[in-house]
Amino acid sequence: MPATPALRAGAVAALTAVVALGAACSSGSSTDAAPSTTAGTGSTAGAATGSTAAPTGTTVSETCTIDAAVPRGEVLTQTFPHDGLDRQYMELVPTGAGDQRLPLVIDIHGYAEGMGVHVAHTRMDATAEQEGFLYVSPDGTGEPRYWNFVGADQGADDLGYLSALIDHEVAARCADPRRVYVTGLSNGAFMSSAIGCVLADKVAAIGPVAGLTRLDACDPARPIPVMAFHGGEDTYVLLEGGLGADANELPNVSQLLDLAGQIEFPSVRDSAAAFAADNECATGPTTTTPVEGVEQITWTDCAEGADVVLYITPQSGHVWPGSEFEATISSVTGTPNDKLDANALLWEFFQRFSLPA
Repeated sequence: MPATPALRAGAVAALTAVVALGAACSSGSSTDAAPSTTAGTGSTAGAATGSTAAPTGTTVSETCTIDAAVPRGEVLTQTFPHDGLDRQYMELVPTGAGDQRLPLVIDIHGYAEGMGVHVAHTRMDATAEQEGFLYVSPDGTGEPRYWNFVGADQGADDLGYLSALIDHEVAARCADPRRVYVTGLSNGAFMSSAIGCVLADKVAAIGPVAGLTRLDACDPARPIPVMAFHGGEDTYVLLEGGLGADANELPNVSQLLDLAGQIEFPSVRDSAAAFAADNECATGPTTTTPVEGVEQITWTDCAEGADVVLYITPQSGHVWPGSEFEATISSVTGTPNDKLDANALLWEFFQRFSLPA
């Protein structure tokens, strides 16, 4: 049933509350997702012993020790200067970090969400602590926060920032440069899709949620494995392509639409198929039903084993599958997806891939 003006006004009011929460979290307040949030200086403090930032293709030592002063098992807010801006990100070094390099998962927030709300939304930090990988959730720019995913002249150099942040995590937190993975929600899914196009030489696999988008100019340096999720009732990023009417209701959305207007959004299926074509997949699309009410579309037998997997849940909205947080914002984002656990599926998928030595 279409939303009435009253319902839509309520949804926008709820989203405004989420934006306010995001601002509070991004400024250093603790959240349920963050056991501890402390201001830090990610660019200078706590460098790893014997580690330096390595360009792609450069061999780095497998042995690497993170400074003992860096807290383990806590989500901390760090600052990283880039392109004249002090950029913030939230970071977790797992409790079990020892003297071996660890995989890194970068988790990118959606439009108006900000890093603090996003950490609470996905709880990928909890997965990182349980599974023993490094976790980073960076913050965008603008008010409210967003990502420049098209690499246009206007706006922040977000692709450059995330590339530099990867180098920093390799140098200061003993991230394994061969096992860097990127996921994100909505505008963060646009960003993780773009990273798959332009930073495939630094990222081993991507996992866009509610926004897989392959840009026309996409030219990956190598086959990039992809796992994506989308809801059939998403009214912000449409399954069949383009932005939905609810996207126009977002606060100060012109800063995003000015970027989005420069491209055409293909359908999510077409974007997945295009990545599969890039990867020279010989088999697929193959459609199965792993869980009732879930459609899984898979392309396999791809170059370098770079499979493409798309999960579509027809009855869910603009959501992160398996997130308990969704219940608190369902008036804005639509029906939650409790049929899948995106965190578990993404981590299982990511572990299959690493960059060539």
